[in-house]
Amino acid sequence: EEAMGANAFLGGRITFGPDSRITFNDPNQTGYRAADEGTQFISNGNNVDVSSANSTLYDISNGAWLYTQSPGNVTLSGENSRGIVLSGEGTQVSSTDNYVASGKGASVMNASNRAGGVISSGITLSGENTTAAIASGDETEIYAASTISGNGANATAFDVSGGARLFNQYQGVVDLSGSNSTGARVHDGGNFINRGSMHIASGIGIDVSSGYGQYVPVDSALRVDNGIAAMRVGSSAWMKIYGDGQGYSVMQANGSADGLLLDVGAEGFEADNITIGAYGSGSAINNRAETPNINLDNVRLEVANGNGIRSATSFNSAGSVQINVSGSGTGYRFENANGSTTSNDLVIGPDYSIVVTGTGNGVIANTRGNVISQGLIDIQAANGGSAIVTQTASQVINQGTISSQSRVAPLIDLRGGQTVFINEGTINAPFPDQVVVAGGATDDVIALLDGAVVGDVNTGNGRDELIVTGGTLKG
Repeated sequence: EEAMGANAFLGGRITFGPDSRITFNDPNQTGYRAADEGTQFISNGNNVDVSSANSTLYDISNGAWLYTQSPGNVTLSGENSRGIVLSGEGTQVSSTDNYVASGKGASVMNASNRAGGVISSGITLSGENTTAAIASGDETEIYAASTISGNGANATAFDVSGGARLFNQYQGVVDLSGSNSTGARVHDGGNFINRGSMHIASGIGIDVSSGYGQYVPVDSALRVDNGIAAMRVGSSAWMKIYGDGQGYSVMQANGSADGLLLDVGAEGFEADNITIGAYGSGSAINNRAETPNINLDNVRLEVANGNGIRSATSFNSAGSVQINVSGSGTGYRFENANGSTTSNDLVIGPDYSIVVTGTGNGVIANTRGNVISQGLIDIQAANGGSAIVTQTASQVINQGTISSQSRVAPLIDLRGGQTVFINEGTINAPFPDQVVVAGGATDDVIALLDGAVVGDVNTGNGRDELIVTGGTLKG
């Protein structure tokens, strides 16, 4: 225990030939240790299995350098074993062997305290709770330029924190097929820059598990087929995305996964110039935390059969968001996460647009509060749903523009409730016999105060009141 195979320091140099071997017999052993500026290890394809628990193949520190001239094959079969540990300013690992992390909790590269490393050869994460690269501490950097794959349960490709930066380069491919996998855990001041592609079969793509986490996609791809979310913000965490423009980088969730999940206790989320897609039954943004601290600038949300936004709390209405609904989903579903009715007001800002090209609805508001729409809601299909649906809201106020090509659903569906509808904007249907406002069987109040309405106003049964004080009505 605590034994070491070779130690170089104070500018020493050791070159390992392809036939060099080291055997691990006891826990907490170190294969090779290099320390101090000018000290070098050069590897030439030697093969080794780090088979004992808590043992390390390479420990590089204080300005030393590790260079793999010809990659060998390294197995990390010991529990919590580590391939490369590097720390200290000036410490460099410029290339790596091929690694298989099969031991529970094994990790390939661990960098800290201003060290820098490059992952140049493939990594397979076949063990439970294994990790390819961990970067921590201010100015620490890891560049991944290879394929990281594997079917290990709870595997994580990247973990970055404490002011460190981790780059998945354009050559970088992450493809994890094990259950509950994570592409990148970005937490407590970590910064993850993705220039490559990441595919998670089941789990989370980017997980900001605690503190502040920053994600910078650059002409990249992030896809989660099922599980939790393409991106998740955990309790007491805040996520910031610096986007590269709508349509350049793809953040995609399929199956039941959400595009972005703000989990219970999350502090907030801000993003600009990105596209988030939920192409299964999940939501593009699911605000399970019910935080109002969500700021979106030039963000496009794409949804098929789930929701563009699911929240029971309004957030920054000064943002600019385009929500596209291509299937049977809903642009904005305003209700509690368990489907129950909220009492909060919903305010959809003037730079929000909801475009429904499928059979879905624009807004479903399960609230006893007010619903205020200041932006655009456009139902484009003849078999599309309604722009706004509510049975519970106290008032629905349109201050923006609502239009519909639907021949099967009213633009504003208030049936089943007793809601006051107030129009101060523009409501447009191309067919004069189209129902613009469908009231319920109770006492409805419909007030046309300003703007223009084209279509029929159907108040339904009950003792209804239609108030016209301004604007135009053509129907």
